[in-house]
Amino acid sequence: MEVRIVSVGKLRQAYALEGCRMYEERLKHYIKLQVQAVADVKGQFTEQEKARVECEKVMSALQGCEAVVLLDEGGSRLSSVKVADFFEEFRRTGVKKLAFVVGGASGFTPEFKELYSMHWRISDLTLPHEMARLVLTEQLYRAMTILKGEPYHKVGLG
Repeated sequence: MEVRIVSVGKLRQAYALEGCRMYEERLKHYIKLQVQAVADVKGQFTEQEKARVECEKVMSALQGCEAVVLLDEGGSRLSSVKVADFFEEFRRTGVKKLAFVVGGASGFTPEFKELYSMHWRISDLTLPHEMARLVLTEQLYRAMTILKGEPYHKVGLG
């Protein structure tokens, strides 16, 4: 399976660069991973205008993807195990190209959200896009280790 992470804006903070690189390298043992950053919109534009232009750029990056998951504050809450279950379902149904989208500070337009039915929430907290991308990348790695029965994922004592 090919997994594409499409993110609005570049990683600039050292913690995000290092963390994403580490998990992206680990993920290569499980999936074909492609990461693409699209430029965020700067300047004297409204938040709606920024979101519209960024969503257009993201749509271009999603060409050929059979399934798309938007990371959105209004999305479904998922556990790490549920993320792994989704991966297994994607594989079982023959999805070959799956994309995850991390939006910019202006978010997604309502029209863009309507195009894709899967919306996941990374956290109930508002996160900078760099941190959201790092958490996403770690959770994708965690999902792969869960599916393979590897010891990375620990279940708490409750």
